[in-house]
Parts: sequence; C-alpha cells; structure tokens
Amino acid sequence: MALANIAVLLGKLKRKVLMVDWDIEAPGLDKYINKYREPSKSSDGLIDLLLNAKNQNPSSINKYIYRVSNIKNCDNLYFLPSGLSSTNFEEYTKKLTSFNWEDFFGKHGGGEFIEKLREDWLKEYDFVLIDSRTGITDSGGVCTIQLPDIIIPVFTANEQSLFGIKHVINSIQKSRQRLAYDRGNLLVFPLLSRHEGNVEFEKSKEWLTKSSEVLREFYDDWIPTKKLTPYNILEKTKLPYIPYFSFGEELAVEVAGTNDPASLGYAYLTSANLINQDFKNIDHIISNNEQKNSATTSKSTLSPKDENKLNLHDITTRQALLTEKLTRLQQQRDLEHRVEEQMRSEKLIADTQEALYLVEQKLLTHQQNNLISKANTLKRNGEYKQALNCWHQIQLANPDSSSAAQEIALLETLQANQTKAVEIIKRLAFRMKDIKPIFKGLATTLRQPDSSPNYSVILEQTEAFLDGKLDAGDFIYWYATENPITDRHGVNIEALARRIQRGEVVLFLGSDVVSTYGDKQHGEHPLVRQLAAQIGYEHFDGSLSSIAEYYQLRPDLGVTTLLDNLRQSLPDAARVINLYQALSKTNMPLILISSGYDNLLESTFQATGKHFVELASIINRSEDYDIGHVVVSYSDHSKPTYVCPEEELSRLRLLESGYSIIYKIRGTCETNKNQDSNFLGRDAMILSESDYFSFARYADRIIPDYLARQFRNRGFLFIGYRPKEWEDRLLVSALLEKRRNAQEPCYVIGNAPQAGEQPKLLESAFWEHRNVRQYHVDFHELDAYFGEAEV
Repeated sequence: MALANIAVLLGKLKRKVLMVDWDIEAPGLDKYINKYREPSKSSDGLIDLLLNAKNQNPSSINKYIYRVSNIKNCDNLYFLPSGLSSTNFEEYTKKLTSFNWEDFFGKHGGGEFIEKLREDWLKEYDFVLIDSRTGITDSGGVCTIQLPDIIIPVFTANEQSLFGIKHVINSIQKSRQRLAYDRGNLLVFPLLSRHEGNVEFEKSKEWLTKSSEVLREFYDDWIPTKKLTPYNILEKTKLPYIPYFSFGEELAVEVAGTNDPASLGYAYLTSANLINQDFKNIDHIISNNEQKNSATTSKSTLSPKDENKLNLHDITTRQALLTEKLTRLQQQRDLEHRVEEQMRSEKLIADTQEALYLVEQKLLTHQQNNLISKANTLKRNGEYKQALNCWHQIQLANPDSSSAAQEIALLETLQANQTKAVEIIKRLAFRMKDIKPIFKGLATTLRQPDSSPNYSVILEQTEAFLDGKLDAGDFIYWYATENPITDRHGVNIEALARRIQRGEVVLFLGSDVVSTYGDKQHGEHPLVRQLAAQIGYEHFDGSLSSIAEYYQLRPDLGVTTLLDNLRQSLPDAARVINLYQALSKTNMPLILISSGYDNLLESTFQATGKHFVELASIINRSEDYDIGHVVVSYSDHSKPTYVCPEEELSRLRLLESGYSIIYKIRGTCETNKNQDSNFLGRDAMILSESDYFSFARYADRIIPDYLARQFRNRGFLFIGYRPKEWEDRLLVSALLEKRRNAQEPCYVIGNAPQAGEQPKLLESAFWEHRNVRQYHVDFHELDAYFGEAEV
C-alpha cells in the first residue's frame, strides 16, 4: 500500500515512475493499481520476463509494462505486474515453481540480466519502486541486495517487527559488500506503519523513542545530526492507523487526499518529498507543515455517501478504543495500592474521560447531521410524516433547539396542506375540462406543498374556484400570472434560487454567463475571431461552426489544429464566476447542461469539493462506439473515464449517490487533452457545421433518454444563452423536443438590452414560438439570493 501511494505522489511531482511487483510468491500490488491502469489483453508480467531470460529468449521489457493513466495530474506512472491475474492462478503457480533462482544465477547469467535491467531502468525512469519480501527469500535478496540504492523497510510497533527489520538490513549490508558490482552506500529509510497515536498517546511516544534508538544507525548516514534526530523523522513520517483503509485496496492519497496532517495521505506526502529531493533539505521538508514543495494536494475524492461512512467509522472506532482504555485504567487504579500510582491513574482516567466526552459529542453531532440530511431528503420527496419523525428525534436530543421546533412546525403545516391537497385534487378532476391549460401544472404544484412560497394562496384560490367564487377563465389567468417562479412583474428571484438549490430546476448555462462576469474576451464572437486570426484568416465574420468547418476542410489544418487552437483560446480555469461558485455550494445534486467548451464550471465544483459526473454524447460512429453512447467521467476518479451505452446511465444512480450531473452538450476540450484515444478529442464534440448536421440527424439518439426523463420532472431554465445562429436554435429545439409533454414550464433569463442596443427580434420570436418565457434579470441579483435562500 505504501509503495503505490508514494509512487502516485512522485508521479504528481512530474517524475517518471515505474512500480514493480517483485513479491512474486504473494503478489498484491496490482489490487491497488488495476482500476487506474490501461486495460490489457495479456496477463504476462515479471515471472514471464524472468523465464524468457532464463530460456535465452529475452523479450522487450516494455511488453510487460503498463501505463497507469487514470489518475489526475499523474501522467508518467507505469507498472510491471508479477504476472498473476484473477484467471491464471494455476498457470502462474506452474511458472513460479518451474523457476529456480540458484539455477538462474548459476547457469543462465541471471546476475548480468538483473544488472542490465537495472541500468535500463535507471536510464528510462526517475524512480523505480520495487515491492519485495524482506530479503530472506531468493527473490527478496535480488531486490534488497543487487537492485536498490534505497531500502524502505516497513515495520510496526512491536519487537518482532522492529528487531526483525534491523537484523535483515544488517544482513543485506553485509551481503552487498560481497556483491560483484560497484555500489554506493545503501540508504535505509525505516517507515513505521499502522501506528495508533491518537488514543494510546503515551504508548506512541514510548515506541517512537524505542524505534529511534534501535534504528539510529540507519539514520546516521543521511540525517543532519545537529538539526534533526531519528525521533523527529519517525514522528513526521509514521503512517497512522486509519480503520477505513484496513478494508480493501484503496489509494489513500486519491480517496482521502493529502491536506489533513493526521491523515495517511499527509504522511505519504512527507515520505514522497524526502525521496523526490534525494533526502536533501530534510530539515526544510520535515519542519515545513505547509509542504510547499509537495505534490498537488487534493480534497477528498470519496463520494458524499462514502465520505460520510469513513467519518462515522473513524468516530465509532475511536469511541470503542477510548471506552476500552478507560475500563482498563479504572481496573488498574482499583488494584493499585501506592498513592502516587493511584494519583497518576486518576489523572489518566480524567484525561481519557475528557477525550471520550469529546468523541461522543462528535458522534452525536454526526448522527444529528445524518438525521437532518435524511429529513431534508424526505421533505424534498414529499414524505413529511417520516421527515417529522427525524426532527422529533433531533429535538429529543436537543430540547432547546429553536431550529428543530421551527422545522417541526413547518412540516406539520406541510403535512396538513398535503392532506388537504389530496381532497382538492380529487374535486379538481371533475372540473379538469374547464381548466385544461393549467390542470397538470396545478395538480403538480398542489402535490408539493413546499414547491412555492405562494402555496397557501394557490390553495385558497383553487378552493375559491371549486366553490364557485372564481370563474374558470379568471382562475386560469390568475394561476398563469402568479406562477411559483414568475409574477406579473417578472422573475421571482428568491423563489427561483430556492428551487435551484433544491435541485428542482435544470439549468442550461450558455456562453454569455462568462461574459456577464466581466470576461468580454472569451465570449463566442471573440473566440471566433481568435480562431480565424490564428490561421491568418482576416476579416472573417462567420459563426463558430463556420470557422470550425473551414479548419476541417483545409488538409494542412484539420481537427487536431482546431482543437489545439481552441484550447489556447479558452478562458483560464482559475477565473471566478460567481454563479458557478453559488451552484457549487448547494447541498443537493444538480442537473446542469453546459454549452461551453471550457471547464470553468467543473473547476469551480472541484475547488469546493462538490462531486459531479460529466457526461458527453458520442456523435460520430467509430469501430468501438456507436452514436448516442455516452462518455462518463467522475470528478472524484472513483471510476476511470469510460464510454457506455445510453441505457446504462439509469443503472448508475448518479443523483441518488449524491453526484451532480454536468451534461456537456457540445463536448469539452479540457477533458480531451488528457486522453490518449481520439474518440474523446473528436467523436464527442460538436464544433463544425458537419457536426451539427450529424446532431440534427441523430438528435433523438444523442441526447440520453435518462436525462430527458430528468428534464421532464423538473423546471427548465436557460441562463445566458442566446439563439443567435441556426446551430444555437438547433440545440434548443432538440432539447425541448426531448422534454415534450413536461408539466413544468421553461424560462430563459438574460441581461437586459444595453442603452441604444436593438432588440433581438429573431431570438424573441424563437423563444416565444418554443413556449419559453423570457425575462431580463441581473445575474448579480441572482447570486445574492443564492446566499440568502434556505435549502
């Protein structure tokens, strides 16, 4: 585990790294790597390389090495597996038993082969990390005697492990003196693993001291003696015991990040920095808590559900350990007759009780947060009775909580309204013909008592209509103008913000969003001008699809040049867009459609730790993928980017797992540039006129039905999108066609025309023809309401 995590961090430091699973008797490194590496049809590995060398049939080592390509910011990581896979156990066992190390070295020039292997690796890679046995076995001896410049013995806090590695390292050093090849001094970096220092603090200090004394001789060669001690190094590099990572094979640096000083990732980062700097500047690395020269740190990449499980597991484990410790201390005190020892025991008991109290408070807070999250989900689903039960439990634990009392009162009102609405809807069914234009929307609103701040008024007016106090025509007019999102004067910004935060509205984000926040250089027209200028096309006045078509028609340019120039012209990912930041801070999963080629939205979500899945549809058929297949990319890298048929999307349960969905309707350049395969760079992008023709022909297949179902169950809002060109109108028409028969209305909001600016008659006519209601809104006003609206 340590090797895989440190290798990833060295890769993030832009080093070319090879991992080798040389523990051929009991290999396991592949379990940490398989989900990140490129797929392979062959299961061959190290054992096959050695057998071929023994049989005088050497083959290129590159045949057995695989690239680990699906870890973010880690482009030069490679893996040489043992050769064992889940399907070849018997075959592997036969290969292993047929290979004899003594015979290999004595008769087949094994020493020269290993030396040549070492020389080749030194030329090709910055670091080669080899997973090996202790050195007592034959294969372990090769790794620890002939191959290494550095040995990192991993040990635990017990005498068998501590003195065991000391004897092994001393034996290795003696054996290296008899080695036929020139070698420098062997640097030894002992790594203390599975160390519990949070609960057993006194024991932790005791073992750190003991380990530093026993292993001191190995540190003398590389520690600046005046500034640091072996104790300092052990304390800063020890690998803490984290119960979550005791199960399965997860990369801690990817799953939980490297920011938390108490985490495994942080400890691995310190070790990686020492290795990366060749064990120089040690005092700076060890004392610098900010890790200025570290690999790119990351926030937790767990899904929200798994992150919650990890936190709960750690808290309950710590509670159990402290409870056990407290019981043991109390028993020791009761058996102790010496006054001084009794006083010492009382002090330890008091400290443990205080620590246990803090953990129990944290556990209580965690449980309450879970209950609140569950209650909010139930409330959103209209299950008010169950939500009330959750809040009653919260109130029982905190009788003085004003927020619990307020929420209970609100839910009781909603439950009463819901019960009343059921009866009203039954009565409405008999008058459906009289109010047919609004019946579906009205019934949907009535079933959701928290869908509108005007709900009580809607309920009152509906009863007035049913009781004959309000004419059907007047009732239809009133309902249409008093919509939950709009009123007679325009958009009800507060209600809109509330609905967006609850995930009840699909947002279509256009390119004008970026220009609205002061970035006038990266609108669509400046982008077209830049693309034309980059190839010397002066005075070009066409659309983006036209200049893209021109690139593709020119044999000396083509798609590759187009994509490269497009990436250079896109806005910097660090740019701040207030609307995107507001969206990233919402608790509920969102459904967003982005028409931009940049990744500003995705970068903002990643910076705040909001988990999402990016989807893009294949529009050009290839040997491997058909039109309508979907590229799926997880922001937390819980799965590598892959392509699947559209019908599989529903089985992923993305929204239910806490992921927001970002559908890149025209594809994205930023995802493509880190991919080796061309399908992401071309077949999932709509750029040229030819692409739009393909989209028009296959639109029903290209836009996933899974998304269409989500569209129909939610409101639909276009923000900062103008249908200026035919291709812009094509995208909107295709989306709205997939959303046909939806009960919720569609809206478009954009900035009001500037002084002297001519009204966009074609755009207005298009929206009106498509039954999309148009409103002019100051985006900054929407930002402000995001901060005030309650989720």
